[in-house]
Amino acid sequence: MDFAKFCLGVGQRLETYLDDRGFASKSKDRFVRCRDTGEINVLNLQKHSVKSSVSVNLGVHFSFLPKLGSLDLPYGDIKVSECEIQHRLTPDENQADYWWVIGDEAVEAVSKLIQQLSDDFFDRYTIHGSLRDIRPQDLENAHPEALRPMGKVRSCLVLARIHEELGDVQIATDFANLGIRRAGMAVGPKKALKDLLKRLQA
Repeated sequence: MDFAKFCLGVGQRLETYLDDRGFASKSKDRFVRCRDTGEINVLNLQKHSVKSSVSVNLGVHFSFLPKLGSLDLPYGDIKVSECEIQHRLTPDENQADYWWVIGDEAVEAVSKLIQQLSDDFFDRYTIHGSLRDIRPQDLENAHPEALRPMGKVRSCLVLARIHEELGDVQIATDFANLGIRRAGMAVGPKKALKDLLKRLQA
């Protein structure tokens, strides 16, 4: 079995599951969902560059944020590598990385794991859910687990932009100021935070 047939097999097994959740196929190995509330969810099957194996990558982004490393907004399509939040799906939550050998067993295993775990992962990053409840003091004192894929400065930037979008000006300002204090020599994030602060104070 080659990678194309593997993707076809997974796509066929997940067709109803993905359709019911509003995912659209962007290629044989990538599915994207744009929610009315602004979240963009990405599911990607990745082929190993050398071995005959695959991994499963999940991404979360937001419609009002430029793609990672770009000034362009997503406009309904984005790759996992361009998402603010990136995660590799594994059978064991304590594993950071996992690759399946391409074949019929992997088609079945990957399809089942996506159905078991992806909903919980994507729901963790809804704008009107737990992300909205995080406050600057939470990042001052610790690093909420949901935000660890981004680091503290990037978390401040994302949360400030989320609260800007929601109209929570004071909370957005507090996150922006915290991010600037934490940015150190990180020129790009610091500039983005300062630009955001100017918008909030205008």
